[in-house]
Amino acid sequence: MLPLALLGLVAAATATAIPAPRDNKCTSPEVRKEWRELSSGEKAEYLRAAKCLRELPKKKYAEVDVVKTRMDELVWTHFSLNLDIHFVANFLPWHRWFVKLHEDMLRNECNFKGTQPYWDWSIDADALNTVNSPIHSIIFGDMGPATSPNEPLFMLHHANVDRAWARWEGRNATRLADYAGFNDRSKARSASINDEMPVMQLSDVAPVVSDYMDIQGGPLCYTYSKMTL
Repeated sequence: MLPLALLGLVAAATATAIPAPRDNKCTSPEVRKEWRELSSGEKAEYLRAAKCLRELPKKKYAEVDVVKTRMDELVWTHFSLNLDIHFVANFLPWHRWFVKLHEDMLRNECNFKGTQPYWDWSIDADALNTVNSPIHSIIFGDMGPATSPNEPLFMLHHANVDRAWARWEGRNATRLADYAGFNDRSKARSASINDEMPVMQLSDVAPVVSDYMDIQGGPLCYTYSKMTL
């Protein structure tokens, strides 16, 4: 079952949706695996690539002194857009785009050959000695503030959030176009599936929400190892 907090984000102010046809270009989707499904070699390779991204010099934000590396660019963007990408309509598609961008950077700039792993924290739920603590807060460290992409678990966590959304979408084809709500916390600007998402300098082309509603449509072609409900 999709966690209630995510369900609220997905279904908030839900408008009547019609099934969104897939473009049928994704015939062999890549499979993102749960961290514990990876071999020792696959884990080491992911960690190597993640470390590589933290050592590569920045290409963007020349005017921002605190941004030093390619990974810093991701962190700075997430931090700066905090109010524009959390508790608003684009939360799920924006983070889907963000995790995919990270995966692409690992491949294109650090020669990573695998796929973005995810952390299924439901497996560990009974081991957590706490009550009603969200994942970001319970991990503490860098996972708490808006600079949370600094925490290596961030991408694995959000890949799992993406998996939860994809599972929910997969139960009904109309959900691939089920998008509504607001673009700001004051609820002054209604959201549209055709909206461009804010990315600052992180991308030369602003991603459009509709392109990131389906993990096997548009620019995306992947699935997760555990998709059954």
